[in-house]
Amino acid sequence: MLSRRVSFGIGWFCISAIKKGLLQGAVCEHLDLSDVESNLSVGKIFNLVLNVLPSSTTGLTFGSACVKGRALPVFCNFLQRVGPTSSGGGGVPRVSLKSLGFEWNTIGPLEAPAVFAVLPSCLDTLSLEGIRLDHTAVMQALVGAVRAGRISSVRELDLSFTSLDELEDENLQLLSSAFASVKPLSTRVLVLGDDFHNQESLPSHLRKEFFPYRKSCILD
Repeated sequence: MLSRRVSFGIGWFCISAIKKGLLQGAVCEHLDLSDVESNLSVGKIFNLVLNVLPSSTTGLTFGSACVKGRALPVFCNFLQRVGPTSSGGGGVPRVSLKSLGFEWNTIGPLEAPAVFAVLPSCLDTLSLEGIRLDHTAVMQALVGAVRAGRISSVRELDLSFTSLDELEDENLQLLSSAFASVKPLSTRVLVLGDDFHNQESLPSHLRKEFFPYRKSCILD
């Protein structure tokens, strides 16, 4: 709904109405912004939509128009607003977010250092599906986020189609040591897509030792 200009306006009106309680019983649990067109201004995306998110919205999916280029600093500023709602009356409004995902290839070497450095540490679900980790800058940024405890509370982690099976030994060791430094992780569900064919093919850093609470490992 939010991909084109007219639909964007309608979508904003609906979200605003939900926030104000004008639509009886209506909720918006997840907002998908992955198809927002690049010709929509970053200001409209973040000021008109994200600043009026209803409290029922706890999941967001972002695409390139929200993250890349001139949108990057605005997006990172938004991520820094994610967290428990402040009890004080002043200051910048907080956003309660439990689930975060991205369109494929939204985060690359230019975006990863900035985005992963401010990744909210309160997430229950994090999807990095389609974000290639076989670039050193992306991997180093993710490792930094892991070491900083930014994914320690994540219960469902989606690493499918991230080229984990193509990583060089050096990058695998970086990720493994990062997981080891913050274990045990809270992850219950680990999604790996078809990068690995079976449990035996998993590299050591994705095994039970680092994810002792893991109840499911999805490989397809």
